[in-house]
Amino acid sequence: MENSVWLLGNGDQDITFWNDNWCGIPLVEQFNIPAHISHSLSSTVSDYIVNGLWNIPPQLSQAYTNLGSIVHQVIIPMEPSQDKLLWKHTDSGDLQLKEAYHFKIQQFQDLYWANTIWSPDIPPSKSLLPTDENLILR
Repeated sequence: MENSVWLLGNGDQDITFWNDNWCGIPLVEQFNIPAHISHSLSSTVSDYIVNGLWNIPPQLSQAYTNLGSIVHQVIIPMEPSQDKLLWKHTDSGDLQLKEAYHFKIQQFQDLYWANTIWSPDIPPSKSLLPTDENLILR
């Protein structure tokens, strides 16, 4: 979910208003709401949409002054459509096995310590891993 974003449709997919990423960054992160409070925030995006328009209660707008501008940047579609969960790291938003593999493999690319262990300059007799010759001698 950290690498996904919701594309807002009619809001019927139970996208949580505070905890899900539907406006760029989850609102709990934008407003630094502590975890022990964020777990109890269960309102959905559709709770704040009335007749196809945003309807943010004045108490929330006063408590979080940027909330109105953040929310109003997300456009509610005029035609009814389903909410869609998109993968952030592709242009199409579709998560396919190939993209998931490339995303995960990037995390393991910077293994600088591996060059030390597997260096061709270390003779096999001094290697940390046993070679066939070392096993025969043992």
